[in-house]
Amino acid sequence: MAAAIPLAAGERSGPIRVFGPTLIILGALSLVAGLVVWTAVSARLKAERIPIAGEASVTAVSPGAAGSEGPYHVRGPISALAGAAVSETRAVALPAAHGFEEYTGLTAGEIARVREERVYLGAGDESVDARMTALWTSMNASALLRTALLLSASAFGVAALVMVFGAALVVIGIALMAVRRELRELAGIVVVAARPRTIPTGQGPA
Repeated sequence: MAAAIPLAAGERSGPIRVFGPTLIILGALSLVAGLVVWTAVSARLKAERIPIAGEASVTAVSPGAAGSEGPYHVRGPISALAGAAVSETRAVALPAAHGFEEYTGLTAGEIARVREERVYLGAGDESVDARMTALWTSMNASALLRTALLLSASAFGVAALVMVFGAALVVIGIALMAVRRELRELAGIVVVAARPRTIPTGQGPA
């Protein structure tokens, strides 16, 4: 019976012996992958130098690019979301800036349809058509920029989620390995306690 005790303890700790290091390796890989994605997206945004100056709410979240270098630029997830908000605010004012107050609130796609209808019907003069084309170009560029910034912010979120998941796997793996060590120590104590005592010859009961 004493010989069966360490065998049972070893069978119980066998899966833990495999799962613990496996979870730690998977967690470390997830941490590295998330960090690589975060660094790559951040470096790409910094290289593009997308300006978001002129908004007081942005100056507090994008330090390091102001002063003599000019406007603030998108650098991370918070400034990317702020830049998308600034782009949307400016897009609303674009129709009025081009002399088309009646089109305020329309999207770039709706402006494109209006422009195509004017061209198809032959309405208006060339100057109006030219302003309409300039408006559509500005609206389209603003929409593309806003979409790119939102996608960048989403990429930061996914990278952060992967890193948190990886850290959780590492913690669980370390905990499992600690549990395995406790099981092995407990198995050793049980084996010692269950081992029969040997009575020296000549000292038995009379």
